[in-house]
Amino acid sequence: MGIPTMPVRDIKVAHVYDLLQSIAKRKTLAGDERKANGAPHVAIRLRQHLDAIFRRAIISGRADTNPVAALKPSDVVTPPYPPQPGAEG
Repeated sequence: MGIPTMPVRDIKVAHVYDLLQSIAKRKTLAGDERKANGAPHVAIRLRQHLDAIFRRAIISGRADTNPVAALKPSDVVTPPYPPQPGAEG
């Protein structure tokens, strides 16, 4: 069962993580690198939208928790640069 067919209360952090990872790491079928390079940006934007959706669902009583709140953007997309010593992502 995928996220689109699940009741919002049943969506867990792992479901959101898997969805965002699949988008962030996608490659285009046509081999157009311009589109593939935009995939991490799309994943980050989707995370922002999902966060807003779950906040609204909590306010309206449709959900009890926000699984997106547990995921930082750096959990979803690996930065294109090496992390600095002592810096948290």
